[in-house]
Amino acid sequence: MSNNTHDKFPGFPDSLQKASWQFPSIINGFVHTLNGAEFKVLWYILRHTFGWQKTSDKISISQICKGIQRKDGIWIDKGTGLSRKWIMKSLTALEERGFISVLKESGKVSRISVNIVNNEDTGVESTLVPVEQSTPVTGVESTPTITNSTIYNTNILSKDNTKPNGFGNPDINELISSFKVKFNLTDLDGSITQNRQYANLLIKKFKTKEEVLRIIDIASKDNFWSNKITSFTKLYYKAVEILQSSKSKKQFVEEDIKKYEQFK
Repeated sequence: MSNNTHDKFPGFPDSLQKASWQFPSIINGFVHTLNGAEFKVLWYILRHTFGWQKTSDKISISQICKGIQRKDGIWIDKGTGLSRKWIMKSLTALEERGFISVLKESGKVSRISVNIVNNEDTGVESTLVPVEQSTPVTGVESTPTITNSTIYNTNILSKDNTKPNGFGNPDINELISSFKVKFNLTDLDGSITQNRQYANLLIKKFKTKEEVLRIIDIASKDNFWSNKITSFTKLYYKAVEILQSSKSKKQFVEEDIKKYEQFK
């Protein structure tokens, strides 16, 4: 046993009222799917998003690794203690499984968002308030979330996520139906929940359902992409590439037409 008592845990406070933050109970059913590093990184992201009553934040790799220290030397937190290698692996895994989305900007700190879907699609009641109404998590206004009703809530585990297309967001239902028809698929790769999550992310990314339907149509008619896109997860990560490929092909066709017209 280490003799270093500097980092020894002092114990939990007798009252969580002033020292707690909201932790989503849906995680109860997915902890077993994460390794230690992935759970640490996910916890840190949730602490800096849900913990401050928001759904995204700019979080650097070094912050996740070492934490945040104020100019006066006081530590806000000390990060996860993981190496950059494990943090990057964990971020990739968490994004692929639908927990988070990472928006990378060249030369800037990445914005990490927790993936939010309609309550009807997850069975989870939202307790978040708009960011502009938020208060710091350590303030006296915070309320404890680790209660008996949270710890022993089995509703999310028992909820039937295999319902037919008569439930949830109608836009997502339409996207899934169109995807299956266009790609001639009976089932999509991955779980129903994951496909619905990424369909929702596509709508957010491209602003409208109609634009996502257009991307589905383009990909399904392309000889290259039609055999590679088998889920909304894959479509989400390849959508920009699909559009760029489509524009390039259109440009070539237009150039050929112009050349042809010159010789009329």
